[in-house]
Amino acid sequence: MTARTAPRGAAKPADARTALIRAIMAACKSQGIDSETRQAVQFRVIEKPSMRDMTVVELRKLRDHFNRGSHAPRGQRPVAGKIKALWWSLYWIGATASPNEDALNAFIKRQTHIQHINFLDHVKAASVIEALKSWLEREGVMWWSAEQVDGVARTAGNTFARSPFTWAEADRHAVLSLLGDRLDGAGLVAKFAMYDWIGTAVGRPTKNQWSFSAAELDEGIRLLGKKYRAHLAKEQRL
Repeated sequence: MTARTAPRGAAKPADARTALIRAIMAACKSQGIDSETRQAVQFRVIEKPSMRDMTVVELRKLRDHFNRGSHAPRGQRPVAGKIKALWWSLYWIGATASPNEDALNAFIKRQTHIQHINFLDHVKAASVIEALKSWLEREGVMWWSAEQVDGVARTAGNTFARSPFTWAEADRHAVLSLLGDRLDGAGLVAKFAMYDWIGTAVGRPTKNQWSFSAAELDEGIRLLGKKYRAHLAKEQRL
């Protein structure tokens, strides 16, 4: 009795998974997407932190998502994502009146004399990022030091996305800290309970606040920011 063999040309499931993972990594490399950004996208698109936990169908969906990005204008790639995240952070803490791209492009034009985020090169994009971070610092955001980042990375283990704690998470914690101060001062959310609130909001309560992925922290900033903006709107009506 002879063993059955797969039809010629049909890929085995393990081979298909390997090929899809390689295709995803290649798409990310071609677009300059680092591992932190890739893992955050994985969690947002598939809601799983690791490709090892994904089915073939989910891997195909993730591959297609990244392949769409390979045809995007330069300004829509990861560096632009960071600029937009910082701009939204300014909005959530009440420092800007509008989060829309027209307002952001007006800021970019003042900083670089370039009309649109899509036309920024890496040098100009870096200057915009620094300008936005300086603005956030003036508003009260206290950016972390290298010693703080290394300390958490050494003692708190990995994030939920199974990646080391890095600046990607630290920058978000810095923004959350200011939001926490303002919400606490307004009597809306006690700062000591802020991460419990985020864990419940993203469906993953945890005792380790450093284990949140960048995508989860982004969601926390968005949800807490909406709460603070609603408070500001109410204050202005009084």
